[in-house]
Amino acid sequence: MRRVLRNLYFSYSQCFVFDESEEQHGCEWTDEHVNQGFVRREKVLAFGTILQFGTARLTVSFDPIADLGGAGRSIRCPLYLPSGKLVVMGPEETMYETAPVVLVEPGWYFVTCSQWVDDNEEVDMNINFAKDKGAGPQQSAVLIADRGLNVPKNLREDGAPVELL
Repeated sequence: MRRVLRNLYFSYSQCFVFDESEEQHGCEWTDEHVNQGFVRREKVLAFGTILQFGTARLTVSFDPIADLGGAGRSIRCPLYLPSGKLVVMGPEETMYETAPVVLVEPGWYFVTCSQWVDDNEEVDMNINFAKDKGAGPQQSAVLIADRGLNVPKNLREDGAPVELL
């Protein structure tokens, strides 16, 4: 199942995917995190965006990924969604006013964020959720790296919360 969720306004080169129960979804970006394109916490993912700011046509899918379809950047990370209420939003968006809550089965997921930039400098973003049938957290992976990333050999799997202004 794939559906267009909405236009996502992203800024500060990031967007968030998190469980609604997480009170602090902001993440501190170190140089290592910037190089790999994401910050990961148990119930929060911050994905670096290809462009610094703008609007992305956001789709959310729950089907197995067969083809990344020419994505310019694609990153997969584990995420725990204990409440079964998923939120995708940009740092300047207001919870519940612009960021809808998507209901999912509670548990661990592999989340893949794939991004494309078209000739008009517009971004398409697909965020895919695959239920983890294993025992929980696994390693993250940079599946496709664009020139804005400098992916280290060992990805940093920890992140710290930061308050958003």
